[in-house]
Amino acid sequence: MQNKKISIFTKEYWKSQWKNALINASVYIGIFIIFALIDLLTKRNYYIPADYRDSEAIYSFGQPGAHAFLWYRTVFHAGTTLELGLGNVGLHIISFIIIFATFIGSLFFKNHWYIFVVAGLAVTAAGSLGNMYDRFQFQGVRDIIYFPWIDKGTFNFADSFLICGGIGTIISAIIIGLCFHNKQNKSKEEQLANDKNIDSENTFDSTK
Repeated sequence: MQNKKISIFTKEYWKSQWKNALINASVYIGIFIIFALIDLLTKRNYYIPADYRDSEAIYSFGQPGAHAFLWYRTVFHAGTTLELGLGNVGLHIISFIIIFATFIGSLFFKNHWYIFVVAGLAVTAAGSLGNMYDRFQFQGVRDIIYFPWIDKGTFNFADSFLICGGIGTIISAIIIGLCFHNKQNKSKEEQLANDKNIDSENTFDSTK
């Protein structure tokens, strides 16, 4: 007998799922705060305030070593890393939607394996908050990191959280979904095998 599906808009649903929702919310909020602080504190400590009014100014912290993977320099960026062509108001709206949607969505995962998806959503939202704060406060974004070996522009931790969090969320969801699919197929095969064994036993008993 199949379990009856309960609407998420009913008290019955939340009575049965409030623990999962609370765990997911706690994980989400904890990761969200940690990653948002990483972005905001690094920009506070490594960004040169004089750059706020000069989008062309680039200040580098010395010269990177020959084998340096990452290096620091400060750049004030009035646009977006992906050049979406939106103004600050449009970017604020998108950032708010990302934060709100990822938090609400994280409440509805029932299986504990989806905690990895919740983590990815929280990291993405933290990146969105980091850049949204900059745009509110400075009308632009403070970038502080670049790759010396492939200099294609300067970014910040918020940018990396947006990209890595989004990719991590998708990969986690796919892997977990495939695992559940394989598990369900295996259960169906085992059930069919058991049914065949029962039928064989019944047939054998009837011939006695």
